[in-house]
Amino acid sequence: MQTESLARLVFSADFLTFRSIAIDFMERRGFLAADLVDGPHDGGTDLRLFVAHPSPTQIAVQVTVDRKWEQKITQDARKVRDRLGLIHIFFLCNYRIPEARFTAVADMIFRETAVNVTRFDGQTIASSYHQWGATHRLLELCDLPIPARPEAANRMLQAKLLAADSFLAFSEEATDFRSAVREAAAIAVIYNSERALLRNECAAAIANHLGLPVEQHRQIESLLDRLIQRRDLQVSETGIMVISSAKRSSLDAAAAVTSRDRIQLAEDIRLLLRGATQVRTIGDSVVNPILDAAGAAALAAGYVWSSNALDANGEPSLRALRTRLRNLHAALDAAAVPDGVDTRSAIVTSIAEVVSASPYGQCLAAAELYFNIAILNEECLATILGGGLDADIMLDASVAMPMLSSLLFRPAGSRFSFSAHRLYRSAEAHGLRL
Repeated sequence: MQTESLARLVFSADFLTFRSIAIDFMERRGFLAADLVDGPHDGGTDLRLFVAHPSPTQIAVQVTVDRKWEQKITQDARKVRDRLGLIHIFFLCNYRIPEARFTAVADMIFRETAVNVTRFDGQTIASSYHQWGATHRLLELCDLPIPARPEAANRMLQAKLLAADSFLAFSEEATDFRSAVREAAAIAVIYNSERALLRNECAAAIANHLGLPVEQHRQIESLLDRLIQRRDLQVSETGIMVISSAKRSSLDAAAAVTSRDRIQLAEDIRLLLRGATQVRTIGDSVVNPILDAAGAAALAAGYVWSSNALDANGEPSLRALRTRLRNLHAALDAAAVPDGVDTRSAIVTSIAEVVSASPYGQCLAAAELYFNIAILNEECLATILGGGLDADIMLDASVAMPMLSSLLFRPAGSRFSFSAHRLYRSAEAHGLRL
């Protein structure tokens, strides 16, 4: 865990938690708690005496989460001098204090009281635990469960999955691929539409085609803006989305090539079936259902392993894949393909090899790859970011305040309010705790 992550953990600690951290911190530095001088019911501050074992010398330690530290440390400096006769005090707080500001206050206290003040702020405490290799202890003090270390046999697999998920989520190549697929899908929706589409109708159709949740629909608006700026799309005077002539020409050519590739793949499957059934004449009414079922099974396989859907036993949910495979077997039955276990298995394997080696099958593989890249769930994201199965989002006040205001009233026009409201809706949709 990085020091910054530990520092944020210390910053978020309440007073009782931070007091436990402070006592443990002092003990690790060789100081033992001797007595409670003041607190803990004085506004989030407690003043204790520690001894530097084996020396009997006492050190006053002030522990606080109160942000109004300047007045409090000045008062406690006079208190330890007048009541205890001490000239040194350690000041422990869970937030970060600017070095220049603290130096100015410490100098003023020394001039007025002759008491030396040593500061240990949240950043210093977090860095110390990191340096000591005691981050697990800090997590325990903050009441955060430490996930069990996986078995050695699974660690390598988990490392590979983490690397793959990280690449799919954040790499430039995967981002470019997702963007290219969405742009192509957007143009294809308009190209294949049987009627003219207005911009809002077009955006809704594209989002539905890609299966995007409501929270991501605004991305389609940005996508359409990019396509219009590149002149791939145009908006008519009546608001109709129109594909440019140059783009439509290239789409016509691509459609012709795809149709040719599909016809060639159908012929390859026809030859394969002739060898398996000894039937010389096999019509399109037999070949096409087999081709469609094989392609659907390939897409279902990609969806199963990318969506991480689990059944009641915690295993990958294969319901959709089994349904597609049953459809493929039904199509093979209609073609009078032998149904012996070994024979049928060999034929299905041969069909899969023919499909995967064809240009048309490579288009299906690209769709399967998009499933793997696009469908990363919350568990994958939490793992990538270094968390466990559960994710809690800690909000800064600058985010929490506009978020609460937007929920109590309505989102304001500023980008801060709009972004905070979007964050809340996204977290709600994914079941993440704020």
